[in-house]
Amino acid sequence: MFESSRRNRRVRIGRSLGALTIGALLVVLALPAPAAFASPTESCRSIPVDADPALRSDLARLDYGVDGSGVTVGVISDSYAAPLPGLPTPADDVAAGLLPGPGNPCGRTAPVSVLADRTDGTHNEGRAMLQLVHGIAPGARLMFTSVDDEDPESIAAGIDALSAAGADVIVDDVGTGKETFFQQSVAGQAIERATASGKVYLSSAGNGAGAAFRPREGQTTTEISGWDTVAFRPTTCPEVVVDAVIAYGSVGSFDCMDFSHSPAPDATLGYTIVTNGGELLYLQWGEPAGDPEADFVPVALLNGVALSQSPKRLPSGVPGYEITLPPRQITAQLEIAMVRVSNPAAPSTVVTPRLALRMPGYMLASAEYPTSQGDDTVGRSIYGHNGDPATISVAAAPADDPLVPEEFSSAGPSVYLFTPQGPAARALPAPQINRVPDVMSVDRVRNSVLGTPADDPGMFVFSGTSAAAPNAAAVMALALQADPSIDQRRARELLRSTARAVTASHPGIAAENVVGAGLIDARAVLAEVVENRPAPSDAPERPVALAATGAEFRWQSLLALAALLAGATLLCTGGTRRSRASA
Repeated sequence: MFESSRRNRRVRIGRSLGALTIGALLVVLALPAPAAFASPTESCRSIPVDADPALRSDLARLDYGVDGSGVTVGVISDSYAAPLPGLPTPADDVAAGLLPGPGNPCGRTAPVSVLADRTDGTHNEGRAMLQLVHGIAPGARLMFTSVDDEDPESIAAGIDALSAAGADVIVDDVGTGKETFFQQSVAGQAIERATASGKVYLSSAGNGAGAAFRPREGQTTTEISGWDTVAFRPTTCPEVVVDAVIAYGSVGSFDCMDFSHSPAPDATLGYTIVTNGGELLYLQWGEPAGDPEADFVPVALLNGVALSQSPKRLPSGVPGYEITLPPRQITAQLEIAMVRVSNPAAPSTVVTPRLALRMPGYMLASAEYPTSQGDDTVGRSIYGHNGDPATISVAAAPADDPLVPEEFSSAGPSVYLFTPQGPAARALPAPQINRVPDVMSVDRVRNSVLGTPADDPGMFVFSGTSAAAPNAAAVMALALQADPSIDQRRARELLRSTARAVTASHPGIAAENVVGAGLIDARAVLAEVVENRPAPSDAPERPVALAATGAEFRWQSLLALAALLAGATLLCTGGTRRSRASA
């Protein structure tokens, strides 16, 4: 009687555990299936994905089963495969798991589609950007086109080419002071065309900011790159400036901008500079591009001596000039005069428009006027399509300290006075203030071809908004896999509404003008996308990830369930065998 009771109890236990086994199997099957190779750092890569922890893109991949599959990301930069001695080739990067293509050890075999490439004077920055995109969104297809980053028309053509070739997300890290400051440039208009056709577009904000690293007596460390005023204020030009303007070939009446904020006029804007040589400075004034009637010639004095090389007029009728500093290392006092060259008999030349000066912030040790006063603003360093409202403008912070923006990350806002560049351009009813950048991503991430040498052999640390922007674009590739209907408006909304708040800013500049809405949070983006994803339509779509379960997916869950499954099977089998033996 006692032995029969024990046998019956074993049978009941075996049956219960068998049912538990089936239940456990069903739970496993109900969990969101992870995308192939969706671990935080694919073991088949030779370089880890340094942006993952800061942007939480590893969690986005794991928790929502996305890897960018079905999405094409296009990159615009200088070059992809320029032969650079001592550095790996694209084929080497594929073999190392850093780029997709035949032979990729992670199974990512679709090669990069290169529409155009350059080999002259380039650094393969485009390939470095593609490596970053591939790290965060390894399932995305990749495209690249090279452009002349000093030619706005070339940039626009590159945007159009990637859009026509089928890129869903496009990102660039190029820009030039030859683009219009006070109206949408031709590159900005190309972005408008791309986003109107459903593309998501992101640009690096630029690396033009800089705080005084040797403030003058009585000054504090503040952001001093970039200078703007709402109207030209005339004063008499110094003789050395007049002589320089005449030597440059200008003819007419000469007045200089008065930079002073006291009764005593000051005809030059002074900086202490420490340069590597060959830096470019840009002056533009508030007229639409085309055939400007006014003329404001910049004169640069180094230690009181005017540069012998005359400033160059900007191409395509952009109202402005480019100044090139001497091609050698310099520590000097730089003074800039802005000379209005006019004809008193022609009122259209005797005007008082807005003026803007842009220069590399890293070379500025101190400034004569280090803070904004009156009608003058100090610290704006973003310009061109990088600060256009059509793009999603991306600032930078270090991957290992992601809530503190890089000191060089360009600050906004930008200001438009006219409708887009073209023959029909006209003045806007009021200045348009463009709140840029939009968000902040991370730089100082490792790759195989570009940057400062890392501690590990064969690795380089890629810094700049040029690194931050492709990391942001990869996050959008994850989001587009989950919801292919995302357009530019929705992408901007997603990135901004889910960003982690950042209070840090450049000294003297509001945080929103440096970091936008804050640091990108990829997992929060995917959570928002999945929760609010529209119902599928009959139209062909990209592969869509499974919905989240409400709890973060972890491989530990699968392991625990697998252990339970194995244990239940053993107990069930053993109990049955013992029962049969006792019968």
